[in-house]
Amino acid sequence: MTTQRDQGLPRDLEERLGTLRALISRQFNVRTQREAISLTLTVATTATQVLKNNPNRLAFILVNLSANVGYFAPVQTVSSSAGIRAAASGGSFAFIWNEDFDLVALEWFAINDTLAGTWLRLGVEGAP
Repeated sequence: MTTQRDQGLPRDLEERLGTLRALISRQFNVRTQREAISLTLTVATTATQVLKNNPNRLAFILVNLSANVGYFAPVQTVSSSAGIRAAASGGSFAFIWNEDFDLVALEWFAINDTLAGTWLRLGVEGAP
């Protein structure tokens, strides 16, 4: 089954997700879908919103693709002294509901140390 948010996925990937989604639905009694967010975004040297508050979010991944150290936190005052450090060129973190509880649903911000750079983000949420 293709949802509106999955348009653009290669057909073979959508078919494989169909099986995975069926298993998740049976195991946890919930349907899932990719969160409707762009895959990459530019994180500046000032606080940049990377994820909006979403009480339906089940998990997310953030990856710092830039050549600069970055930091992220669930507060707009994120900084090098008030954030989780994301190493340059691939520093990444994954959050999942059954390990990180309410943190998964919060609004998240990031900041890069010296220059703006690209970050990757992926989210999974419950489907209607």
